[in-house]
Amino acid sequence: MIDRMRTDIRPRCDRHHWQMIKIPAMRAMYRCRESSCARHFGYPNGYFDLLEGGEVSNSVKFSRPSDGSAMYLAESNEQT
Repeated sequence: MIDRMRTDIRPRCDRHHWQMIKIPAMRAMYRCRESSCARHFGYPNGYFDLLEGGEVSNSVKFSRPSDGSAMYLAESNEQT
C-alpha cells in the first residue's frame, strides 16, 4: 500500500477549534493560528505540541479503524 496524504485538508486545532495554518516549508504540517498555542497537526503522527527547541509533547493520534491513518478535526459546531 502506498502512503498518500491528501493535500487539500483543512484541519482545526483540537484545542481551539480554529482552522490551522499550513506551514509552507512542510508537505503535511499545520499549526494553530493562536500565537500562544503550540499545537500542530502533521501526517502521519496526528496532533502534538511543538515546544521551543523542537521538543515534541502531548501527542494525540486519532486513527481511522480501516487503515490506521491520522484523522483530524475538520469542522466545528460553534455555539454563540
